[in-house]
Amino acid sequence: MAIVNEDGSFRGRLGGLRFYVLNGQNVVASKGGPSADDIKKKASFAITRAHNAEFGIVSKVSNALFRSHHQLRPFRHPYAHQFLRSYLFRMFSFDTSSVHGQRGLLFSEADQHFEPMQLTALRYTEYVSVPVVGTRTADDALTFSIPPANVNRYFKFPQGYDQVSWSLYVQGIQDITYNQELKAYHFKPENSILPLTPVAHFDFVKLLTVPELQCSIAVQKDFHYLVFAVATFTSRTRPHIDPVNVASCIRVIASV
Repeated sequence: MAIVNEDGSFRGRLGGLRFYVLNGQNVVASKGGPSADDIKKKASFAITRAHNAEFGIVSKVSNALFRSHHQLRPFRHPYAHQFLRSYLFRMFSFDTSSVHGQRGLLFSEADQHFEPMQLTALRYTEYVSVPVVGTRTADDALTFSIPPANVNRYFKFPQGYDQVSWSLYVQGIQDITYNQELKAYHFKPENSILPLTPVAHFDFVKLLTVPELQCSIAVQKDFHYLVFAVATFTSRTRPHIDPVNVASCIRVIASV
């Protein structure tokens, strides 16, 4: 629908025409650009189709992951979803055997790729430096170990805060690949992504010593696992002040 301005000019769309102001002049233009059928079928739009296919699967995977992160929603950064999509797009470089538009999201090759993916407004690595060693055993279990150290070596406490709760989570995901027979990516969230699952939770007080820690969780053989870490800083002397949350995806542990 076009709108008639006070000077008698038009603004907006009317039928196949578009009215607008350009450099102080009233301009009318017809609708242009390729049709949906052109993009779908013409050889000249092959690159566009390939990009759209990869953009589509990244959007589906990132949406499915974020919908499952109920524990992280209260403090997740507004742009965290965009960060995740950018990390997923860069994963296509791991698939060197497939053509553009059919490249897979190979979590099996992404060991250090997500380290560290920002999930909160404050960067996890600016406040936490806990060295987490993850080992996947033959009996379908993930074991994490942390060496002993002073709490202040592992955590940078914000001013006024003197205690921290630190948690580990894992989430299983399979490699997402292109199905040549279906001519589409093979992805069903309910089959390809597992819920975000807590592994362990530890509470530390400023200036004390962290003992050697170890925790484990049972995992499924044909899934790779994203590892998430969350630290929540609070104050014992000023319990009324808001907690400070930092969270990150710190690595991927592939299936053995």
